[in-house]
Amino acid sequence: MKNIFILLSIISLLTASTPSSSVYAQNNPQNSSIIRIEIPINSNRYYIVRYKDTKPDDVPQEIYDRLFEIQMEVVNNFTYDYAVLNGRKKYQYLFTKEDFYKYGMGVCDNYANFFIILAHEKGLTENLFKVIGGRRGGGHAWLEYRTENNVYIIDPTWSDDYVYTGGKAKELYRESPAYGKHAFFITYPESRIIFGSSRNHNSYTTGKTETALWNIDEITGNEQISYEDM
Repeated sequence: MKNIFILLSIISLLTASTPSSSVYAQNNPQNSSIIRIEIPINSNRYYIVRYKDTKPDDVPQEIYDRLFEIQMEVVNNFTYDYAVLNGRKKYQYLFTKEDFYKYGMGVCDNYANFFIILAHEKGLTENLFKVIGGRRGGGHAWLEYRTENNVYIIDPTWSDDYVYTGGKAKELYRESPAYGKHAFFITYPESRIIFGSSRNHNSYTTGKTETALWNIDEITGNEQISYEDM
């Protein structure tokens, strides 16, 4: 197990408003179940948060629910490490489940690997891929769940409070219905709606890699990718 996630880390180091009607969403951004809410910070400020709270038709309910349990386990026990993002300290390699719980913080690659460890432990890696991509200014790591006809994003980093509140309103965010759902079984067109046109999962195309997680034992090569983690 340790060797699997050493390899993963090495090859992936980069680095209140009315909700919309809820419909089942596949890959049509015009027919999407995106909900918009406002998280108040004080009497004059609030964060606008968009998220998806609908299971896709082609994902089994049991799989959806069990992967969401993993998503919440990760975001409940992990915090984004801004010191690494800002270059004030080195990337922290975490290899075991105990490492993640003990250290309790990291960047996108750590979030993704934490999710992978838990999914591997529960036998839920089938159809899961780890994806890494870069763009000007940094890189990002997330997961995909693929069905016969669709590709869905699972991103525990961007489902924590990092993107919206920068760590400044974590408790308020955790109390909202959006917690853990910003990037959970969303499509790439939906990522543009939720995260905006300037930075979303479609933006990270430079040096993009995809690792199938159910046959990770078959990977033998190591590739060092030097992108800044986000």
